[in-house]
Amino acid sequence: MYLTLEERKAFLPSYSKYLISFEEQSTREKHNFIANVDGSTERYTIISINTDEDQPLDGNIELLNSGYYFYTVYAQDNNTNLDPDNTLGIVEKGLLKVVDTATAYNPTVTTFNDFIVVP
Repeated sequence: MYLTLEERKAFLPSYSKYLISFEEQSTREKHNFIANVDGSTERYTIISINTDEDQPLDGNIELLNSGYYFYTVYAQDNNTNLDPDNTLGIVEKGLLKVVDTATAYNPTVTTFNDFIVVP
């Protein structure tokens, strides 16, 4: 998951961790977890998520339904807090589409080696 989290750092107190909340659009069920940051630049932050098991302190949540989820990213310095009310503030909000592996589309690229020369 690529997010633009660095842009908000100037408006919040210093922090080093993120709490992420996914809210399923159809059921309003919430899933909170501590983000695993895989990399960061001035422009974007890469968050890795395992959606097959429920271990929110390790950045893993169990999402049983594909579909649309609202996401909210909160700033914090605590790596065990799962309560958005105990964070420093909201860094980013957005909409996320979750698809199952049967629905996911991996395009196939074909490179042709034959050339037609027109005189």
